[in-house]
Amino acid sequence: MIYDGASVWANDWAADSTIYGANNTLYSFLKNQGFPIDSFYKPRTFGFIFKKNDSAHFTPRYMFSDGLYDRIIFSTDFNISDTLGYATSPRFGPAKSWKNAKWNGLGNGTNYAKMDVIGISINGEETKLFTGIDTLQTSFDITSINATQYPFVKLSMKNQDSVHAIPYNLSNWSVEYVGAPEGAIAPNLFYNIPDTIGFTTSYGSDTLSGGVAFKNVSKENFDSLTVKIVLTNTRLGTVYTFNLPKTKPLASGDTIQIHFEIDASLMPQDEYNLYLVVNENAVQPEQFLFNNYLYKYIYFKTNQIVPVRLLNFTAKANGNGTDVSWQVADEINVATYQVEHSVNAIDFKTISSVEAKGVANYLFYHNNPVAGKNYYRLKTINNDGTYAYSTIRLVNFDKGIVVKVYPNPVQKLLNISVQNNNNKTSQIKLYSSFGQLLFTEKFSANTQIDMSKYAAGIYLLNVYDGEKLQTFRIQKQ
Repeated sequence: MIYDGASVWANDWAADSTIYGANNTLYSFLKNQGFPIDSFYKPRTFGFIFKKNDSAHFTPRYMFSDGLYDRIIFSTDFNISDTLGYATSPRFGPAKSWKNAKWNGLGNGTNYAKMDVIGISINGEETKLFTGIDTLQTSFDITSINATQYPFVKLSMKNQDSVHAIPYNLSNWSVEYVGAPEGAIAPNLFYNIPDTIGFTTSYGSDTLSGGVAFKNVSKENFDSLTVKIVLTNTRLGTVYTFNLPKTKPLASGDTIQIHFEIDASLMPQDEYNLYLVVNENAVQPEQFLFNNYLYKYIYFKTNQIVPVRLLNFTAKANGNGTDVSWQVADEINVATYQVEHSVNAIDFKTISSVEAKGVANYLFYHNNPVAGKNYYRLKTINNDGTYAYSTIRLVNFDKGIVVKVYPNPVQKLLNISVQNNNNKTSQIKLYSSFGQLLFTEKFSANTQIDMSKYAAGIYLLNVYDGEKLQTFRIQKQ
């Protein structure tokens, strides 16, 4: 507060008693709080910090400037007692069906404690399903919760005691439910995946054959399970995807053998990374997924020698369109390149056909991408009719929140960026394949995790962007 030379001073404030009554002026109020208000007798800046009518427990603080245009900066700490608090349980589930929420504790008659039951969708979105449940009840029926819609739940307790500031003493809480099954790839029971496949001769084959065991290690039964194999050319980045037939239903404690045969005769001779996953993305509810996949490097000695080396394939937004570019080397026996576009990364359509010109760099501009996600890939067609696909690139023309995690696989630094979330606080949590929390951090836009201190293997990264939770599978090399 600043007063110029025409303003009144402390003695003028004291004289206001004719208006408000004796001892009922600004002067008397500040004086009674312990401030040397009589020092306010010239133009100056001042500040007061006090606890109303409690100078015995909090010593008032004040500061006066020397002149009118001097600035003052000071601060203090307040010790306060909050009679309102909240406690939140870990999440329970996933469940096939819900039964009861239970808790036990001790109150003193003046504290107020109420329970909420919160449903959590598969995408991590939370909804309060039941609120204000009295803790004296100790058990609450939650069988009406749809486990398909809310495979997870958690409990939240509101606790308040404005009389004694003593919280309700929670002893324990739990949720009864029929849990989802849990399975795991079991190479100790059966494993037969080769390191190399050879030419079609008397001593080799260009068919990739193998198998692995998958066991139900829970007390619940599985329905038929999906199985997928992805082969990635480690040099070219070309991806080949194979969806295997569904397995039979898998009872508690039972084991199945997953066998596969893949025709590799049209795949270029090179090293490939095999990725096999069972029940991908929890097509049916499952307790954990980090036991459901394996990686294996295999060298293919096939009859197909790659006619061109795709050095780089990129797709980047440029104004209202997309620049699709690629660089090649050793362009031999190539007929055309086809640029393909998709809105779901599954169904692709050709949007351009570019004749091979024997040059190193190619560029195509897509001038009408859709609003939202646009996926691009390059199909290289050889003169003999054989072809190969590049990796898929994503360009997002949606102004919604965009989460990027790269590189993956990673050796040293893992980068995490969250864009377009209106400066909301984001949070990351890194888990081991056993579910152990290794690292957590809150950040605004970008952050990094030093993965060099962790052993090679698979990790799970949860990213909360301020609105929803996303989970990324990270491969540490």
